[in-house]
Amino acid sequence: MKFLGFTDISADFEGSIEITRQFNNIENPFNLYSLKTKKIKEKIADYEEGDILYHCVDHLPAEMPLEASMHFGDKLLPFLEEIVKSDTKTPFKNLEISDVVKNAIIC
Repeated sequence: MKFLGFTDISADFEGSIEITRQFNNIENPFNLYSLKTKKIKEKIADYEEGDILYHCVDHLPAEMPLEASMHFGDKLLPFLEEIVKSDTKTPFKNLEISDVVKNAIIC
């Protein structure tokens, strides 16, 4: 079973992540989006093959202190060019990118 999940930190309703049609909250941080029905499921227990787990708390950026945000940005910035210039059509295992980027976990 493949399971795809992401966090939309932009919290832009139907914006860059077009399935963002409902925001989560700290008490209920995750929803599922059904690719079959194009509808949101609020219970993880309702997962079906192909559903996408997502997290979008519209006040999440305010939860991170400025200093932590600046530190994260400073650490990420050196890798952005490499990430942006990578070939999205190349299978991940064949990408010619640094081990630091290839082994990164973005959460």
